[in-house]
Amino acid sequence: MAQAIDHALADQKQALVLSGALQGQQALSLLGLPLLLVGLRTRTRPFSFARLTRDYSLAALVAGPAVGAAYAFAQTRAQSPAQVAAWAAQSKTDRARQRREDYGVIGGAIGATALPALLLRRAPLLQLATAGFSLGTASGVLWHYASGAAVQGAPDAPVSGVGKGGLSGV
Repeated sequence: MAQAIDHALADQKQALVLSGALQGQQALSLLGLPLLLVGLRTRTRPFSFARLTRDYSLAALVAGPAVGAAYAFAQTRAQSPAQVAAWAAQSKTDRARQRREDYGVIGGAIGATALPALLLRRAPLLQLATAGFSLGTASGVLWHYASGAAVQGAPDAPVSGVGKGGLSGV
């Protein structure tokens, strides 16, 4: 019985650390590009898409998840098992967070294909794809907040044409 509880607690901690990594990636996707553009103003070197996409990819896809996971790991280590279980249960039922993560991942997938299509010869393909993923993630998170889905307790918006009884008009 004690081993089952330890495994459940370890699974909860792992889920929280992974969620923290994703939230860190989203945060640096949002903040990384403005910070890099401000940093470009202070540099004496000429502008380069290759350098910008490399720096943005490293910030958003390497530093962001590392910082987010480290913060979540430190939080799970500092809390009691009961607090970790409560945090994991709250995190699992937080629909606004789940929707924000979904919008971020969908936006990232679209950005990873769109940016290389637009700027194919300006920078290496891998850098464009990773920077596109980061830009798409930032766009998805911003879209989530702009659409009002982050309002606590807001009901889910109905999909047009679909009601409680299924497809309308069918």
